[in-house]
Amino acid sequence: MRTVADLRSLRAAVQAWKKEGLRVGLVPTMGNLHAGHFSLVELARKHADRVVVSVFVNPTQFGPDEDYTRYPRTLAEDSVGLVEHQCDLLFVPNVETMYPAGPEHALRIHVPEVGDTLEGAHRPGHFDGVATVVAKLLSMVDPDVAVFGAKDWQQTRVVRRLVRELALSAWSVALAVLRPRLDIRPAMVAFPLRLKRDFEIALLANCITLTPGTLSVDVSEDRRFLHVHALDCRDPQDLCRSIAETFERRIMEAFP
Repeated sequence: MRTVADLRSLRAAVQAWKKEGLRVGLVPTMGNLHAGHFSLVELARKHADRVVVSVFVNPTQFGPDEDYTRYPRTLAEDSVGLVEHQCDLLFVPNVETMYPAGPEHALRIHVPEVGDTLEGAHRPGHFDGVATVVAKLLSMVDPDVAVFGAKDWQQTRVVRRLVRELALSAWSVALAVLRPRLDIRPAMVAFPLRLKRDFEIALLANCITLTPGTLSVDVSEDRRFLHVHALDCRDPQDLCRSIAETFERRIMEAFP
């Protein structure tokens, strides 16, 4: 795996691959990589001959009360994991490369409606920063396919709208759906409550009523997850998966 930090080296590598007729995939990240990120690299590999992973902690998506400086930077560990998962090129730009005029004076892309509600309302400017950095990375790398995790369904919708509105037809955006995780306990599913909003809880409650079986619900101690326990049913794991799939489908329908 090769690691580059400047735009010229990045483009030279990508252009060389394309001259050979190779398809190029991009996996944008902010680093601190884990199994979910590596699964995206594996998915990109299925759709492309060469895979670029970017690691950039984007300052423009952090709010004034969010500590950008405390976001984990684990580049050495990330590099080891990427080598193990057959990443071809690691792009690690600095802030000056991504924002030549500085983050405070950078051009920003606003995605209306989907970027203004829920988490967008709770964190003003967050999705502007996300849309801006995604557009920049797509322009810099010029991939044939870009792979994003869909665990954050609202961010997924922002990216889809960005690609559609800017007519980025050359880029096929593959969205790897990372489903709500099943807990160690076999009869429980944990739903991330990133927004801690009534919307998610009400939607999940509706999904539960659509699913046969005896269920109980509680919130984790750190209030980050809503736990749904399946009781007194023939196959509690299948029941939990059914709830997760219904919830995911309803979320996607809410933000087409």
